[in-house]
Amino acid sequence: MQIKLTPIAGGRPIELERELTVVGRLDECDLKLDDKSVSKLHCVLFCDGQQVLVRDLGSTNGTRVNGQRIRRASIATDDQLSIANCSFRVTVVVDKPLLLDPVPNQVGRNHNQTVRIEPIGRASPAPLPQMAGNEDSSDSVVLEAPPPPGKNQLPDQYPD
Repeated sequence: MQIKLTPIAGGRPIELERELTVVGRLDECDLKLDDKSVSKLHCVLFCDGQQVLVRDLGSTNGTRVNGQRIRRASIATDDQLSIANCSFRVTVVVDKPLLLDPVPNQVGRNHNQTVRIEPIGRASPAPLPQMAGNEDSSDSVVLEAPPPPGKNQLPDQYPD
């Protein structure tokens, strides 16, 4: 799965091919947006092969999907993703399996052939950038389930 972010204000599309993309102003971010309205660590985009999720990382100016400020949300093709003052049109490209016609049996031979197609040149995801307070050297990503609702819970979406 691939995500393409096309700037609304014009410019070259940004292609994201990684499973996890950290967005912010820091040099260590996977997608660095050089805009003062963008937080140092602003949001994360995650692709699981079925859907694309965005999660705000407590940014100052917020993350919006189709104009609605969110903490976390699912995004799809033609959605508008705003990271602070930077707005993008989202295109999600799903890798479709290549379908082949069955190989016919050759005359005089009675056998079946199985054609197996595997992706070529697919790179493994790069390790996450090391950040202060993240002393864990593992490359695994742990996504925690949200805590049960309570008094001090922040909503997934904010009213305008």
